Amino acid sequence: METKTTGPARHSIITTATISNSATNSVLRAAAKRVAILFSPPSANAYSVGLDKNVVLDQGITLTANSAPVKLTLEEHGDVVTRGWWARASAATPTTIGIFETYEETP
Repeated sequence: METKTTGPARHSIITTATISNSATNSVLRAAAKRVAILFSPPSANAYSVGLDKNVVLDQGITLTANSAPVKLTLEEHGDVVTRGWWARASAATPTTIGIFETYEETP
């Protein structure tokens, strides 16, 4: 006998964003179907992310080289994962970051 599980289908994408320290950079647009985000640490220096375009370095969520990724989920953190996200780098040179997003499609 075959057992089938029905429920929402999930798919993930990996994107990159190049950010600077001279301006705050939009890295994710708002997305109602997003259920998880993972921000990867930079290979060097640091960056901060937040829900407001006025992100301040070293306040809120800050990732540094050698730090663990930051994972946010709808189940644990609520609707913040569906909102737009902004970032600011600590280095004077542009910093490229990786972002892993998971979306849920209802059948």
